[in-house]
Amino acid sequence: MKKRKTKVILTIFSVFFLTSNFLFSLSATVNNWNTEIVSAPGSQKIITTLVPAMVVNIQKMNHDYTKISYKGFQGWAKTKNLTFYENIFSNIKNKVALSEKIFQDKGKYYLVYYKDGRLNKYNISERIIESYQNIREMESVYPSPDNDLFLIEGIATNDTETRNFQIYRFSSGQSTYLGSFPKNRFNLQGFQFSLDAQYIAFVFLVDDIYLTCLYKADNGELIGYARGAYGINWAGRQFLLNNSKVFWAYDPGSSIPNLDMNYSEDKLFIKASQNWLRDGQIESKIEGEKLYVNAQNGVLEIDLKTRAIAKTPFKSLVFNQTKILNFYVQNSVSYLKNVKKNQSYSEFQGAEPSADFVSFSSSNILARKKYEKIDTLFLYDEEGKEIYRYRSIDEPMAKNENGVLAEAIFEKDVVVIAIESPEKGGDFHFIFQKGQK
Repeated sequence: MKKRKTKVILTIFSVFFLTSNFLFSLSATVNNWNTEIVSAPGSQKIITTLVPAMVVNIQKMNHDYTKISYKGFQGWAKTKNLTFYENIFSNIKNKVALSEKIFQDKGKYYLVYYKDGRLNKYNISERIIESYQNIREMESVYPSPDNDLFLIEGIATNDTETRNFQIYRFSSGQSTYLGSFPKNRFNLQGFQFSLDAQYIAFVFLVDDIYLTCLYKADNGELIGYARGAYGINWAGRQFLLNNSKVFWAYDPGSSIPNLDMNYSEDKLFIKASQNWLRDGQIESKIEGEKLYVNAQNGVLEIDLKTRAIAKTPFKSLVFNQTKILNFYVQNSVSYLKNVKKNQSYSEFQGAEPSADFVSFSSSNILARKKYEKIDTLFLYDEEGKEIYRYRSIDEPMAKNENGVLAEAIFEKDVVVIAIESPEKGGDFHFIFQKGQK
């Protein structure tokens, strides 16, 4: 009944909005390529052209056209090219959402999680909710390198599902709206904060064309976009983009009036070789001062300063913090290799290995294997030796580099958050939260 009522309210609002000539302070996100802004409804006089993901202010509507303002100019856009934000951030009820990063501050571990209209900062070390903020319904909360800054996602359902995103500063409770992205128009490929959390980049597929958007995290301003770039990496404050032919650099601190981050020769970082492609695309990541590319003959290492290219012993981009261990799959067979010793760990090897690799935890290994006939998580050291068996965690939703894990478990009208640390011989406890009726 609640969903039907919400849809009726939205429909009534939309009818009023569409037939009114009243001025509104609402916003909308451009959802189509080459959205023309004209001087009047039906006019052939084009003032400018907008790209998907640009957020405009709505002034009034006239049937098939909407009057908008954007960065100092005004004009009319076809209404079908806009997705309106109707002040419903999320109407999908989510009992609990955990930020995937457990962070450390002044020697204490913290987990940020959402439950029933509150975003909580939970002190794991002292087992208390240290602070919280009242917040509207949401679907997911994502961490940034700044432990006080988060990306919040809401999902609004009416005629289609629309993803709404905002940047949220926990200490102040201030939020910054980024845009509304209907799933039938924007296929989200990924996003990434800059290392200093001053910027956030998104990659979408819009009409099967890659669109990369770069925003300021403090005010949500769209400061750059690129067409055809699917790879994004941060090299300090510099933003590195790539397609299947070239990598190019963009400095978000520079002033480019037309927001253009598209490739040009003056932005070239390095040209890609044909053997860098896997399934038609380039897989890459940056760690420290190196760019790593998963080429057909193994992983290459590119120095970000000199751009010198060197071979590595890695077979994939999944390696641990010390770059001694490498996990990869070849011909449906998994391998966990100590590249320093040129040794594969037999427990992790095979089409059906006795231990299934989950992830690296700093230099250690998180894996799952049978314990008394039950799938159980274990922590292994860099030598492949078992050092801890988890008692309360099955599917980790949040973690840190020291192997501290958290998971939300739903039991009827109660949500249980399990938190477990392998430190000092192991410790686990539970947060009990009453569920929604």
